[in-house]
Amino acid sequence: MQYSFVLAIPFVLHLAAASAVPVVNGAASLEKRYPCYVTVWEGDGFTGESWGSQGGLTCQDLPGHLQGRMSSFEVRACSCNFFEETGCQGFRFNANERSDGEMWKNGDDNNRIKSFSCNRCC
Repeated sequence: MQYSFVLAIPFVLHLAAASAVPVVNGAASLEKRYPCYVTVWEGDGFTGESWGSQGGLTCQDLPGHLQGRMSSFEVRACSCNFFEETGCQGFRFNANERSDGEMWKNGDDNNRIKSFSCNRCC
């Protein structure tokens, strides 16, 4: 199985191949390349730095600079569980093919997420 990650917007990192590939148009480009993905943003309203991942991951820690700073997310063709601790510990919520650009308004999960796991669903 090959995992792919988007770090900031300009690169997709293929861990198995250890090569970087440019990404154009952020999430729209991910949707065309990978049927299942999750993207998180540091700011609300889908602004600020983003980091995305092809879904189907058992457990994935957010990069250190985004741990505890996630304020927006988008999940496409996946069901993802989000956790308060690294290593997918401390379950917070599940997102099944949805997005939230205002976590600060919609509950107490804003700036608390450090890891997630996803399964392809749709």
